[in-house]
Amino acid sequence: MGRFASVANLLSPSPFASAQWELLPGATSHARAGPGVSRSTMTVLEVLIAFFLPPVSVAMKKGLSSKVLIALLLQLCGHIPGVIYGIYVVTQE
Repeated sequence: MGRFASVANLLSPSPFASAQWELLPGATSHARAGPGVSRSTMTVLEVLIAFFLPPVSVAMKKGLSSKVLIALLLQLCGHIPGVIYGIYVVTQE
């Protein structure tokens, strides 16, 4: 094989997809933080992303759902409505 990966290696799951990184059913996105990252740090980062890119932050928190479409539509109406909704969704437990 040498220095180049085979097609089978490229199609195999990532080594980072271990059990500690997977999102468990019913868990929040804070479970994806990984070792060494506190919950408050993740919340601050999510709020910062919600300020600059509300649809992206909603997608990170809730997955691809109707909430992402709502965030996108509010973002198209203006930056402030999109930011308010994005921060609301991110901080909602």
